[in-house]
Amino acid sequence: MEFNYQKLASDNICLVENKQIAVDCRINELQESNINKILCLDASSKVDNYNISNGEVLVKGKINYRLVYSDSNSDVRSINYLCDFEEKILSEKLSATDKIFVDSEIVSVVSSGLDIIRLSAVVGLKVYKVVSNCYDVVNNDNPDCYYKTEEIDKIDYVTTINSSFDIEDEISVNEEIKDILMLDSSVNLTDAICKENKINLVGEAVTNVTYKTESGIFKKCLNIDFCEEVEGASTEDSSCFTTLNLANSKVVLQDNDKKIKVKLSVDSCSIILKKSKTLVVNDMYSMVSNLDVKKENISIENFENYRNFSERLLVEATLKDNLEGEIIGVI
Repeated sequence: MEFNYQKLASDNICLVENKQIAVDCRINELQESNINKILCLDASSKVDNYNISNGEVLVKGKINYRLVYSDSNSDVRSINYLCDFEEKILSEKLSATDKIFVDSEIVSVVSSGLDIIRLSAVVGLKVYKVVSNCYDVVNNDNPDCYYKTEEIDKIDYVTTINSSFDIEDEISVNEEIKDILMLDSSVNLTDAICKENKINLVGEAVTNVTYKTESGIFKKCLNIDFCEEVEGASTEDSSCFTTLNLANSKVVLQDNDKKIKVKLSVDSCSIILKKSKTLVVNDMYSMVSNLDVKKENISIENFENYRNFSERLLVEATLKDNLEGEIIGVI
């Protein structure tokens, strides 16, 4: 007799490609002769969109450079500069039908220039995809077989949910603010909780505001806890893989320029995975109709007027009645 097999597919998230690229930009309106000293340089990156075709992913995004410097008059100034980037990522592991998403981060940022200031950033791009692993599982519907089953978790891809939300907070200072020199923000996800048709994104946003007053230059740090509810096709037994991107950050002065209000716009991408319980065969064996039974040995022992005979029989059961198949057990 033959055993039957079925295919069992289970999904997971896999990092396919991890690539670093260099992005340069020139700030034409900023001459090196006007800069006395660079005080701070930072950058953030964002993926705007991506398309996949024939194993090639075209990624488009933006880098936001933030530069604080003192000019030739020793006045402190700042500038925010947006730079677009476009990159092609080739991979033999990708096809046009794959479900993918792309994440980015700033690895390093430097400045240079002989006459016109140049800003350079190294951007890390990561391409993830949903991978389906298929396994051969023995069927348990054969009446001639004895089997034991066990319950396993099977994971299926459901959908990808993209959403945006805002985070706001404010802080008061003691004296009037003359100028905002720099706004440095980041957002971190600590948990993604799936509920009935909703996802709770829990995390913290950190914003450092560098500002100038009559007394000098100061910095304030705002730590903002958030719990954002996103509508989506999920249940309590679902799981999700979520990434956050800071789209932009803004600061507004209020109350005679003595209160700083910060507003962050955040983009999220969540891949929903559904868990289900599935029975698979853990152990399986069969009794065949014709067995080749042979005597292996006979031993005789004498105990005065008694004799004890014992014999051991070796029986081999195979997948086929003609005993030419693979041995699966010994009785």
